[in-house]
Amino acid sequence: MSDKKYSFLLFAITKGLIEFIAEKYKIGVSDAMDLLYNSKTYAFLEDKNNGIWQFSKLFLFMLFDHEQKTGLFEIPEVIL
Repeated sequence: MSDKKYSFLLFAITKGLIEFIAEKYKIGVSDAMDLLYNSKTYAFLEDKNNGIWQFSKLFLFMLFDHEQKTGLFEIPEVIL
């Protein structure tokens, strides 16, 4: 996948994930953006080569939520 196509895909994934975070955490979109963009989850999502972009919005939220609660970014072994 080209970098241009991945940038568009990342934008779409991020937009949906931000809206989901805002809804679940009952916060504004701006606060949800700050949380996501400053997370290890997002840093990992930026790398197209690791394939995390293939996961559902719910699964990505679960990774993000786990990171927010524990400070750890972990992908379950079963998935890998």
